[in-house]
Amino acid sequence: MIIPLPLLRRLLTNARLQGTLRGTAFEIDFRPVVRIAAPGIDAVWLLSELDPDDLDTGHGIADYGLGPEVGAISLAELRDVKGEVGQALEVDDAFTAEHTIKGYVAVMTTASAD
Repeated sequence: MIIPLPLLRRLLTNARLQGTLRGTAFEIDFRPVVRIAAPGIDAVWLLSELDPDDLDTGHGIADYGLGPEVGAISLAELRDVKGEVGQALEVDDAFTAEHTIKGYVAVMTTASAD
């Protein structure tokens, strides 16, 4: 799984903009920048930020098919995740976010309830 440099820059910029706002009423609800999927299994990760002090820690949504979880995402752990027949995770090069993180949580929560 290789995240292209322009997307890495956007993830880092978002994290810097978020700064100390996370967890406050002023936290920024970014649109995800990167979509990562596991071929053949029902799991997806949407990243909106990448910690500039720890390049292995992103922030966004993890959905393993049971409903979305928002928070820190370890890129090191994602490198160990494999798809149905052992394929590495894939970055969706065609992904363009239609919603913010909170918007995707609402959509994914509705979808997992169906």
